[in-house]
Amino acid sequence: MSTTITIEQISDLLDQKIYVLKKDLEQSLDEKLEEKLEEKLEQKLEEKLDEKLDEKLDEKLDARLEEKLAPVYQRLDDLDEKFAPIYQRLDNLDERLTKVELTQENKILPAINELTSVYLSTYKIFEKKAEQIDTLVEDVEVLKTVVQEHSEKLKKIS
Repeated sequence: MSTTITIEQISDLLDQKIYVLKKDLEQSLDEKLEEKLEEKLEQKLEEKLDEKLDEKLDEKLDARLEEKLAPVYQRLDDLDEKFAPIYQRLDNLDERLTKVELTQENKILPAINELTSVYLSTYKIFEKKAEQIDTLVEDVEVLKTVVQEHSEKLKKIS
């Protein structure tokens, strides 16, 4: 038995080993790839399902909320109709108040200012006249006394 192995035989053996390794590697890669794909697919499916569930849940909740709120909206509309005359009256009051303010500012306050100035000037005049009246009263008192004395003297003479 000869134990000599030729290069070709080594090459064939290596090719066989490489082929087996390649097959094993391919199989391993295929398995890993399949696993990863399954994980990704599962993850994507879960995400899509979650999205769809969220959308459906939102739609149902929105519909139920609209259904529940419809009477509230109706009552608000009814209240708006009932309050419309009040709103109109408030608008009218605002207009009237604005007119009153303008009248007060443009007519009444200037008139009050004019009256005040006339009153002050009249007061100063009366103040001077009051002093004169006091003097006149004193003078009249003196005149009365003198006239009484003269009247008594004239009575005595007559």
